[in-house]
Order: sequence, then C-alpha cells, then structure tokens
Amino acid sequence: MRRKIGLAGALSGATTLALALTAVASANTAATPTSISFSGGQVVGTTSAPQTVTVTTTCSLSFMGSCLIQGSFVATPAITGDFAQTNNCGSGLSTGESCTFDVTFKPTGTGLRTGQLSVGFDITGTSQPATIDLTGSGQPAPTTGGGGSGGGATGTTGGKKKCKKKGKHHSASAAKKCKKKR
Repeated sequence: MRRKIGLAGALSGATTLALALTAVASANTAATPTSISFSGGQVVGTTSAPQTVTVTTTCSLSFMGSCLIQGSFVATPAITGDFAQTNNCGSGLSTGESCTFDVTFKPTGTGLRTGQLSVGFDITGTSQPATIDLTGSGQPAPTTGGGGSGGGATGTTGGKKKCKKKGKHHSASAAKKCKKKR
C-alpha cells in the first residue's frame, strides 16, 4: 500500500524519509564584463594599462532557495595569449563573494592578438568557469630619425649642440647656427 505523506508527516516521526544528496564542492562563476578589448593598439613589447574584470561565485546547488554548497572556494585562473593577470581573490571566497582581476596586454607581435581568461572557484576542479574573451592589436615601435634627409644635427651629444670648426659641418643649417653662436 502506498501512502502519500507531506514533509510535515515525515518529520513527525510517523514515517522516516531518507534523502541522499551527492554534491560536488564547487561554485559557479559569473564575470563582468565578459570580454575585454585593448583598443588603440599597443606597441610590441610594452605593457598596457590594466583593465578590470569582476568575478563572482554563484551557488552551484540549491534546495528550496538555499545554497547547499558552502565553504571557501579557491580561484583557479588560467590565461592565454599575450595577456597577463593579477587578482585580489586571496585564499578563497564564499558563495556570492566577488574578487577582481586586472588584465594587461603585452603584444609579442603586430596585428590582432587574442586570448582568454578562464576563472573557476572550486576544491575539486569541476566548477563551471567564467570565460572572458581578450583581444588587442600589436603595433610596431615608432621609428626614430637617422640617415636620410630628416636626420639630426651634426655634432650633438647629450641634447646640447657643439659647433665644430668652420667647414666641418655636414649640413648648411647646422653651420649657420654655429656661426651665430661665435
């Protein structure tokens, strides 16, 4: 004979109700923003200013509106491409807490560069990580004057002009400036 009982009846002792839950000790994550673009281009080999991502742990298992997974979850970040991160997550976060990741871009080549920051919070390696897509553009280093028609004045050291003996100048403008100084 089957008998329907309510939870109140089970708790009154008339019938025993056994409930078995298997839970994985992990917290899901949510990130804001979900993508970062380092716009304007970054000179190859130089590091950009950081951009910030906030990651929050969310409950991975709830029952009747209450989170069943409690504890301190350790951040497990992974980053790819020409990007780096630092964070303030510390030794662990409880469900619902947030921490920030500062992401920088240091291109190793020119053109479009892509990567991804993936952050999970767990004990067992099974959380659903938040992923943040990263993009930036590597730019060549600016060229400085040298040979050719746009070169610097002859006889300069440490930013101060030195006049050479008359007739030894390599450009007419440098010779004129030295004549005025004498």
